[in-house]
Amino acid sequence: MADPPSLKLGSWINVESVNCVVSRLRARNCAFGDCEVVFNSAKPINIDIKWNGAAWEFVKTGDFGTYADKFDRLQPYIAILKSGNS
Repeated sequence: MADPPSLKLGSWINVESVNCVVSRLRARNCAFGDCEVVFNSAKPINIDIKWNGAAWEFVKTGDFGTYADKFDRLQPYIAILKSGNS
């Protein structure tokens, strides 16, 4: 299995063809996923992702993330998301 590309908080990545902003980094193979991202500038969502050996993918759970604007810690990443990936 190939190692995942290195990530930084606030960086843009593509997950399953969705542009996302990295909002939390975790230890490799954490039960929750390798990191958390926010996406959807109209109604920001935060969700965990993992490296599958070839690409980033969303961690499949009963729901598909939560509304990111409920969490103060995510406000800087929502701001990046809303400013766009230029």
